[in-house]
Amino acid sequence: MSGRSGKKKMSKLSRSSRAGVIFPVGRMMRYLKKGTYKYRIGVGAPVYMAAVIEYLAAEILELAGNAARDNKKGRIAPRHILLAVANDEELNQLLKGVTIASGGVLPRIQPELLAKKRGAKGKSETILSPAPEKKGRKSMVSKKSGKKAKSNKARTPKKNKQKDSEKEASNSTSEDGPGDGFTILSSKSLVPGQKVIEIIM
Repeated sequence: MSGRSGKKKMSKLSRSSRAGVIFPVGRMMRYLKKGTYKYRIGVGAPVYMAAVIEYLAAEILELAGNAARDNKKGRIAPRHILLAVANDEELNQLLKGVTIASGGVLPRIQPELLAKKRGAKGKSETILSPAPEKKGRKSMVSKKSGKKAKSNKARTPKKNKQKDSEKEASNSTSEDGPGDGFTILSSKSLVPGQKVIEIIM
């Protein structure tokens, strides 16, 4: 009896405390058995899995806490988790197909939608427009030559105009006249093309 009473009782330690992790090793073992019932599971598998998940959770929480502090918030929201994951290259690759509820999107504006400065706009135009300018000059020269030709045609002397009008009048009287035996005393032009003719028989 004395020998039995002299033995010290050993306190029962969980597998998590023995492995030195916070995440539950026993629960991981249960989930592995339930999910992969075909395979035999070793003793170290749930310990490894608990350690990996604990590391990922700590990493995400640290980055999300930094994002919350940058936004002057004391509580981590889904938005902060999304910003933390999206701004980290490795986590973004790991959670590429994951959608975080109420996370929103990364703030980004397309450069085409931003208003350009006037100086930059002028520079881009000067860079892009040397070839069309040459064509434009040729067309301008041809237009100028066309205008000069028109102006030369328009600048006929007044005497020539008067002679042309007299010739047209004589032609019209000879063509539109009543015929032989009639004398035309006067012709008055009312509207271009219309004439009043007085005939004495």
